Amino acid sequence: MSIKSHVVYLYSKNGVRSLWRGTYPSLIRTVPGVSLYMSFITFYRNTFVNVEKTTSGSFLLGVISRSSATVVLMPFSVLKTQIESHVHAKFSIYQSVCRIFTVSGLPGFYRGLFSTVLRDAPYSGIFVMTYNRSKEVFKANEDSCGFLRLVMCALVASCFASTITQPADVIKTHRQLFTEKRENTSDILQRIYKTEGIGGYFRGSSLRISRKMITSSIIWINYDFFVKILTT
Repeated sequence: MSIKSHVVYLYSKNGVRSLWRGTYPSLIRTVPGVSLYMSFITFYRNTFVNVEKTTSGSFLLGVISRSSATVVLMPFSVLKTQIESHVHAKFSIYQSVCRIFTVSGLPGFYRGLFSTVLRDAPYSGIFVMTYNRSKEVFKANEDSCGFLRLVMCALVASCFASTITQPADVIKTHRQLFTEKRENTSDILQRIYKTEGIGGYFRGSSLRISRKMITSSIIWINYDFFVKILTT
């Protein structure tokens, strides 16, 4: 199903509101998630002062910070994925919580944790690494065009990181949607390849890359802006 066909399908089911389905749990997860993530970034930066001076240090900073935030907020991610999906569209937030607990117990709220960390931690590591190195290459803080160069660095970093980690995102989504199936990561990889080929691992990549380019740019540009103000 193409993006256009999917939009038409969603609209025909529940109107315009269906395009914003899952907004509430998404906000509950995203707002604290971003705050936690940037707090961990700041904490590890201050704890390990020279961590970003090397490429590997920047990568590890992103990986550890994102992993910490992901573990804390994983239940909201599972809930958001199920509410947004047409597979469970008939369930309210409360019903979704009850259903997850009934079917899988407490572990159900951490279903797909490995795949999520496998996606988010490398994404964050690659993003922070690429973003920092891009700022050095473009000298983003040295002239009046610094803001535009920061935007360029963030866009390049998010596009690169999103493309590399897209297969892990597809696996994570499959695990969270089909909770009744007892499949491990290897089973999902084989099923996707058999039904969709290599392209199945990059399904929805254009939407995710577009979203990540916007959100990551806004978050990191604002973060750098306020850090600069607070430290001068």
